[in-house]
Amino acid sequence: MRRQLESIAMLGALLGALTAGSVAARGAAPQLSAPKSAPALGTHAVQGIVKSVDASTLVIARNGRRSTDLSFSLCGSTIREGQIAIGRVVSIRYVMSGQTRIATAVSAHPENTGRSADRPVTKSKGGT
Repeated sequence: MRRQLESIAMLGALLGALTAGSVAARGAAPQLSAPKSAPALGTHAVQGIVKSVDASTLVIARNGRRSTDLSFSLCGSTIREGQIAIGRVVSIRYVMSGQTRIATAVSAHPENTGRSADRPVTKSKGGT
């Protein structure tokens, strides 16, 4: 009788473990099939000159062959570096959500003063 009770207890523990495992697997399955979250800094990058900026939108103008205006949505989690103002050159990391560009990071380039501070002053070759 004792052996039968031990067998029944062992069988019950085994069934309990299998049931808990299948419930956990069912709970984990939707997480595996869910769409991947966007990378922290975005999957695309672009650089341009700020045409307009407000709390929720940033519009830049691109130069060169692709001279177009691009609009980006800004949110509370957007990382902002530097002073983002009209006329400044900015680099933007973003993700696409349908047809909307959502900025994940915006960094303003330092203003160009015409001379690099780390470039050494050289003497002319033809002088004394």
